[in-house]
Amino acid sequence: MDVLADVTRAISLQGALYFEVHASHPWISMNPSMEQVGAAMMPDAGCVIPFHIILDGQIFAKLGDDSYGPVSIGSGDVLILPSGGKHVITSDVDTWEGTPADVAFYLSAAKSSRPFMMMEIGEGGDKASLVCGYFGCDRSPFNPLLNILPGMVILKNLLDEDPLMPELVKTAVVESKDDWEGTKTMVTKLSELMFLRALKQTMDTLEAQNVENWLTALKDKHVERVLELIHEDPTKKWTLELLSKCRPFKLGFIRKI
Repeated sequence: MDVLADVTRAISLQGALYFEVHASHPWISMNPSMEQVGAAMMPDAGCVIPFHIILDGQIFAKLGDDSYGPVSIGSGDVLILPSGGKHVITSDVDTWEGTPADVAFYLSAAKSSRPFMMMEIGEGGDKASLVCGYFGCDRSPFNPLLNILPGMVILKNLLDEDPLMPELVKTAVVESKDDWEGTKTMVTKLSELMFLRALKQTMDTLEAQNVENWLTALKDKHVERVLELIHEDPTKKWTLELLSKCRPFKLGFIRKI
């Protein structure tokens, strides 16, 4: 059993509302927190997580409370905001104030029969193309990932490093313009791939920073095996002695300290 995949299944990722955005400098987007609009956009989700896929151009982003950023994000990058917090994206690193987004727009968009909406913003300068969207996950009975992931996760060059990703994005955009039942499935799978990539990158980053938690523990094959055993039978009264008798621990990889 893959513990990370098991956890991902448990939190029940699902696709949501997507926007195709064509922007031209100068422009700014003041995005509300998911506490304001998440429940209306995805009523069945315990939490709603925004993301932005940068198809072309360069943008700058930061959290609304200034706890993270500003950061520069370019073509091929993906920005995910696991905390669902209010955030700003802009074409100008020196401009962070603008007109807040109208919450009513998000609510009306969520009622649309199609997952994609086209938007054009800006004043005719340098161009940027984005696919912005939201996916939800289950917060109950608990979701340890929400406490571990940072407020912003940036997946650098994701569309360049994973050949499947740009094709999935392109296909989702094209197919969403048709009234086809498979669209929801495609955007859900796209969300799952991005989220798993975000988890992997977070694991690598936390490990490099010598941060110790259950997510970085999965990088150790022996600890991962312990977690697999516990996940396979969570009601069992596990002890170090009992774990040591399970393969591959019979050679003494688990010892009392």
